[in-house]
Parts: sequence; C-alpha cells; structure tokens
Amino acid sequence: MTHSHDEKQADEAANIQYHSADEQDAAENKLAVDITSDRQRRVNGITLSRSGTGWMATHTGPHAADIIRLFCTVTIPTAFTPQADPQMVLREIQANNPDALVVLA
Repeated sequence: MTHSHDEKQADEAANIQYHSADEQDAAENKLAVDITSDRQRRVNGITLSRSGTGWMATHTGPHAADIIRLFCTVTIPTAFTPQADPQMVLREIQANNPDALVVLA
C-alpha cells in the first residue's frame, strides 16, 4: 500500500515523542499548515472578487502558469458585471472549472 506525501507526514508526526502537550500542539499546527500549503501548490484555485468593472478571477496552483502565459497576469476578468449575485458567480465559475477550488474573496 502506498501512502501520499500528506499521509507520510502525518504518520511521521504521530511517531514523534514530545516533551509537553504545548510542544505537540505546536508541531501539529505546523504540520497542518505544511499540508495545507503543499495542497495549495498542487490544487488549481480560483478566487473571485468584485471590482468596480465586474467580477475578477485570480488563479493559483499549477494552472496559474498557463494563465500567465496567455494573459501576462493571474487575475483576469470574468463575464459578470459588478451587480451579479456573488453566489451565482461562484456557482457558474465552479460549474465551468470542475478541477479547481473556487472561492469568494
């Protein structure tokens, strides 16, 4: 059975002997941040924000390089006006980007 990088990190953390509960809490919090950061680097993300001219999409993760190559930026306008309902914008962008984690800023 193979383990993912995240599972290996968690297994290693579980086998460490700590001198205090505070030390263990600090190590577990650091592990959680490390795992989150690692996942963010591997997961395509789109953060939606409303500007004065419309809704903008800021791209992160592996696909950001493609966005930069195409548009010379990671933040690109969407087709939605500033008056568009945030939940509707989120829903539509998610539907068109099923492999990305889409969030509202």
